[in-house]
Amino acid sequence: LRQRYAADRMDPRPDGWVDMVEPRAVVFGRTGQVTTLEGAFGTARLPEREIESGSLREDVRIRFFRPEGDGPVSIEQDEPRLVIEADAADFDGAEGRIRCDGPVSVSSPELEFAGVNLLVLMQPDGREIEQLVVERATSPLRLRPKARAARSGDPPNASGPPPTAADSTTAEPPEPAAQPSRGPAPPSTPATSPPQFMRLVLDGGVEVLRVEGDRRLTIEGDRLAAVFAMESEAFGSLAAA
Repeated sequence: LRQRYAADRMDPRPDGWVDMVEPRAVVFGRTGQVTTLEGAFGTARLPEREIESGSLREDVRIRFFRPEGDGPVSIEQDEPRLVIEADAADFDGAEGRIRCDGPVSVSSPELEFAGVNLLVLMQPDGREIEQLVVERATSPLRLRPKARAARSGDPPNASGPPPTAADSTTAEPPEPAAQPSRGPAPPSTPATSPPQFMRLVLDGGVEVLRVEGDRRLTIEGDRLAAVFAMESEAFGSLAAA
């Protein structure tokens, strides 16, 4: 099973597309990753009864899950690794692309921000996000390093003011994408996923404000680049360039 989908209403069109009301789709990665897509209205192309491409409109919500521990992902109980909310989204499964034109919000257990015009590119094998680009940020990028908060006894959101948003935001793994894999479907109990390293790039009028107790550190520049792992205790120690 590579995907499943449902809708409150489905109306086939002569051109091979299907109009949907309250569409919901779940896409399964080869190594246990799961992506869910939903919206108030949608249009999809369904060759061989599988969603190949389409669009969502109004109350769009896209969630990305990674397996934790030895069990499979539960979209009802597990916390998603990333959530995208938007007014509209276009997606293409063959190209591994999701595009949201207009306002968008992005959140995860470690960060949150809002912006305009988002593009997500998946790795060729569909395992991970290869690149996430927001054309223009409209709110500060707030980092919530859970390991540091737990160590200091502070709540996750008490790490001080967030970095100021830049003109554009890009997040991507620092290593080249893996080659496409045509292996069998994912096992029912995937192994624990290794830490995912990310490369964060902020361009245009960057200002970072970091507060630890009575200490305040401000960094300003035209560009900031940082490589980090969400699971690392060093998360939050950004390297500016």
